[in-house]
Amino acid sequence: MTLQDEEVRSRLDLKIFLDVQADERIVRRLKRNLDRGMPFEDIARFYLDSVRHRHHEFVEPSRWHADIVLNGVSFPRVVWSWCWNGYATTRLRSNRERWVTVATMDK
Repeated sequence: MTLQDEEVRSRLDLKIFLDVQADERIVRRLKRNLDRGMPFEDIARFYLDSVRHRHHEFVEPSRWHADIVLNGVSFPRVVWSWCWNGYATTRLRSNRERWVTVATMDK
């Protein structure tokens, strides 16, 4: 949701959007929340009542502000390496007042 804010976007050097399919997002959410001890019924209810709608309202439109849209399911290691070891660290060292971020669809 970082890319929704114009002030934040204006300070970013590179804006990356990870496009993760709905079924992959729900599986990740289920695994994470079940591991935390939440009942399946609570997870499903919250997803269906809130998360799904908020995704369409806030997350999906932010893709249009990204410089790069990547497939979040088969996100290659080389891209992570490039983001964190190459571009991001160079930018952070050379220009401290600028922000570098990766916008994800699910955490």
